[in-house]
Parts: sequence; C-alpha cells; structure tokens
Amino acid sequence: MKYVYFIITQINTAQKIEVNILYTIKMMKYFGKLLYNFTNSEMGNLMGEHKILIVDKLNQQTEDFSAILNTLSTFEITNASTHDESLQLFNRHTYEYIIMDHNSKNAEEFLSVVLGEKPLQKFILLSDSLQCPVSCDLCLSKFHFVRLLKPIKMIEIFRYIQKDIEFTCPSQYKFENILTLQQLHDLINISDFSFYKYKELLDDTLYFRPKGSSNINVDELNKIQNLINEEFFTVEVLGDFCLKVQVRI
Repeated sequence: MKYVYFIITQINTAQKIEVNILYTIKMMKYFGKLLYNFTNSEMGNLMGEHKILIVDKLNQQTEDFSAILNTLSTFEITNASTHDESLQLFNRHTYEYIIMDHNSKNAEEFLSVVLGEKPLQKFILLSDSLQCPVSCDLCLSKFHFVRLLKPIKMIEIFRYIQKDIEFTCPSQYKFENILTLQQLHDLINISDFSFYKYKELLDDTLYFRPKGSSNINVDELNKIQNLINEEFFTVEVLGDFCLKVQVRI
C-alpha cells in the first residue's frame, strides 16, 4: 500500500506541474500575440531597462504576473509584501511603475509617502473599494495615478506598462455618477466570484444571489458592499446571504 500511495502521489504532483506549465505556455502565447504587432518604437518603450515595483502579498497570482512581465520585457521586477520592505525599496531605487493592491497592509500610507515625495511617480492601484484615497481633482492636476477596479484582466495593466494607452485614470469621477440601480448593476462585476454568482434587477431592487447553500464568502460580500455608496442606496443581507439593494428614500 505504501508503494501504491507513493505512485499516486507522484502522479498527482506530475499532473499539477503539467497544469502549471500549460497555463504558463497559454499566457505566454496570449501576450506573444499582443506583442507581435507592436512597432519598433513601442517595443523600445516596453523593452527599456526600467524597474517595476509590485506591492502585494505573495501568492500564485502575483508570481504569475511577475513571471509574465519578466518574460515579455526587460523590466526588472521587484516584489514587496510588507510595508517596511516597500518603503526601503522605494527609498533605494527609482521605479518606472509601482503597482499595488489596495488590500495590502498599510497600502494608503505607502501611497501617501510615494505621492508626497514623487508626485510624478507612475502608480497603478488595484482596488475593489468605492472610496479612492486620492481625490479626482487633486489627482488630475498633480499626480500620475491610475486606479483600476477589480476584477482586473492582466492585459489592462499591461496596456499601461507598454504605453499603448495614455496614463490617465479610467475611474475619474466614475462613482459620483452612480445614482441608479441599473448603473450599480452595470458597475459591479461578479463574473470571477465563486459564491455570489447571480445579480438580478427586479421591482426596483437589485439582488446579488449566492450559488447554492455553501458557506458565505465574506471577502466577496465585502467587495460588493464596498462598491455601494450608502448615501444613495440601502443594503440588506437576507437570511440566505442574498444581498438586497434599494435606492435610499
């Protein structure tokens, strides 16, 4: 039985390695097609000897993103997973881009330091919150700051890095105009969620419904609630963890 268990373990490990290799090849092919049509000047911009600092807790997604950037560019990629480490790297090096997850510990404190010391630092914040730490008026007049709303496709970040689009925030003044349930329905993207799988606008009420009766995913619940401005809407969690949203009267 020990030998059988050993063989099964080796097979499972090999299958996992094969899946990871296939995923990496698939992503390289995807971005390879994107790069194929670049002009020489665009490639020069992308392939310049520059540094990128990624601030996020270390996980598979962060490692995959760093690996793809390393493969498709000559950017030197550095990962920082703690606030102190981020500050030390920022003070010691010059980075063309800083990419940070809003959920990182002390994220807003680090952002404040960076924009205070280097207002023209290109900074990409990956966020799932309605509240932006930088006001739109101040941001547009003073900073090179972009906030991308989760869930985010890797290609969206890549377009900024390879200078395919202007480095301006697509979220500017976006949330100030979310006043109706239809607008809120269109804003909140749950396509990548595992617990909250359905949203429905019915009888002046917006519902976010869970799939089945599995344990609630608190992270997904918080992400939805963070995107609802309670000055304009009321939010109620029903018995089955369904979220009920209505316009505040």
